[in-house]
Amino acid sequence: MSTFVTTRSERFTRLSNQKKLVLGLLTIGMLAGTVSGIFWWKEHRYEYFPKRWGVVVPGEIYRSGQLTPQMLDKMLKKHSIHTVIDMQLNDLHDGNQQAEVQYVAEHGWTHHRFGLAGDGTGDVSSYVGALTTIVQCQKAGEPVLVHCAAGSQRTGGVVAFYRLLFEKADPKDVWAEMEHYDWNVVEDWELLEYINTNLPQIAQQLVERGVLDRVPSPLPRLEE
Repeated sequence: MSTFVTTRSERFTRLSNQKKLVLGLLTIGMLAGTVSGIFWWKEHRYEYFPKRWGVVVPGEIYRSGQLTPQMLDKMLKKHSIHTVIDMQLNDLHDGNQQAEVQYVAEHGWTHHRFGLAGDGTGDVSSYVGALTTIVQCQKAGEPVLVHCAAGSQRTGGVVAFYRLLFEKADPKDVWAEMEHYDWNVVEDWELLEYINTNLPQIAQQLVERGVLDRVPSPLPRLEE
């Protein structure tokens, strides 16, 4: 009798352990699949969605990160954009960047490059050039796209200058828009310092070019 009970108990134990093993393997498989899916999505999501796409002025000014050839074709045609402003430094090894230049040229459209460092700092002439081009496109009724690699720092700087100088926007709203596109005051403080420091010079150069009517007084300042 005791032998039968022991055998049955052992059988139940083995079955229980087998179930636990199967459940454990299933759990590991699900976790591995989830992690793999997350990595795949991070790697390929911008093949299906335009990177940090945004509307600055409806029908006139758009912003984004570097688009894949598929997304570039889709978004430029969708919004009738024939002028592209790239705030990145030229990188001959960046396939998407070079494909963009070729695509725009093949369509007989206009491509401008006003290169800046990844943190949005650099020669003020790049911002002046980008803003001048944007305003000229607006006056001509031609939609324009401004972008960089991520669509956060350099593009965010251009949009911030545009909002502050041309729209006279509330600096708090400009700050919020920058954060919306993943700018972070702690990690990306260089851009904040750059904007506040160079706003007077950029405004003056835009006035001299006849793009901006006057230098704002008092000058706006981005503050937390």
